[in-house]
Amino acid sequence: YGNTECIVSCHEQKRYTFRGLIEDVDRVAAGLLKLGLQQGDHVGIWAPNNMHWYLTMLGAARAGLVSVGINPAFQGPEVEYCLKKVKVKAIIMPESFKTQNYYEIIKGICPELPDSVDGCIKSANLPHLKYVIVDTPNKLKGSLTFDDLLGLCNPAEREAIKQLQFHVLPDSGCNIQFTSGTTGKPKAAVLSHYNFVNNGIHIGNRNQLDSSSRICVQVPLFHVYGVVITVMAAMTHGSTLVLPAAGFSPVDSLHAIVNEKCTHIHGTPSMYVDLIKKQRELKLPIETAKIAVTGGAPCSPQLFLDIKNVLGLDHVRTVYGLTETTAVIFQSKPSDKMDKILNTVGHLLDHIEVKVVDAEGRIVQFGEPGELYVRGYATMLEYYDDAEKTKDTIGNDKWLKTG
Repeated sequence: YGNTECIVSCHEQKRYTFRGLIEDVDRVAAGLLKLGLQQGDHVGIWAPNNMHWYLTMLGAARAGLVSVGINPAFQGPEVEYCLKKVKVKAIIMPESFKTQNYYEIIKGICPELPDSVDGCIKSANLPHLKYVIVDTPNKLKGSLTFDDLLGLCNPAEREAIKQLQFHVLPDSGCNIQFTSGTTGKPKAAVLSHYNFVNNGIHIGNRNQLDSSSRICVQVPLFHVYGVVITVMAAMTHGSTLVLPAAGFSPVDSLHAIVNEKCTHIHGTPSMYVDLIKKQRELKLPIETAKIAVTGGAPCSPQLFLDIKNVLGLDHVRTVYGLTETTAVIFQSKPSDKMDKILNTVGHLLDHIEVKVVDAEGRIVQFGEPGELYVRGYATMLEYYDDAEKTKDTIGNDKWLKTG
């Protein structure tokens, strides 16, 4: 997509075109490999919506590494669990965000960090963790800066990343998502390049994305709503991502929609409640936005109507899915009448099968309750290092039980 903008970070005042992006993404990829990471190793991204999140996720994919999305609100014990659960080799993060001092939190669970030589960590508590990379101009003991990472490789090593693409298998892991953990500790769902690319293509098709589309990104990038419904849908259609702020801010979102001429808005129902409230106060001239997409929680018919009317949009769309199915299995169609949009989660996405079964696994009649099973390209590879839970969730017939 050449000189089309691929991402704009309003709060950092940074922009990339698709052509300019690939160079820095391959710097990240080559830098991580230069540190000694090998294909299949895990790279944690513990950060809000900053540019380095986007560069790292794509760089890890280009290097054949697996990115691990970690909630930026997590505290020490939660981060420690994530790093240990999936054996993270390198973690990339900001120095701080809001009241969080990420460096101090990491130091609390990895006390050897300040004494590490050349940025290489030897930790008793986190034996797999070798590098902490911080997006900061400050030199923090034992860590590397994100600029250090970008500067590690030479032109030949960057060029080698292009050749490496022939050896990154579509069915290999690309990203790990921690489930919400409503029953016990979060499980780590492994999603593949094949999952990511195909779900992104079909989501983008339903949302009518193209190279003139500009998406206001209110949702966190670490979640499947951010990384698949938003990042991958935009990437596969040449669309522009607009990050209004590091964390959700309705004022910043509204100004970004106006100033960056956004055509699409992504958010959760609670985000839209705040956005509508703020727009009723500010009454900004929203002229380019046409479509709002909501997901992540149920949305009432009245809220759908408020989103459409207060923001002055042509269409509202809903999506439904789960982490284990990459992101989306049901989604509104462009041709849907308002009644369908207000009262359903939309139509089954292309090339995916579903069925509703009773306790014995028999398909129920239409209108009867049961458990939803899903099968198709969007099904996760596995729960990392948990064969038992994987077997409980995905049968030999490849049907995934949603619970």
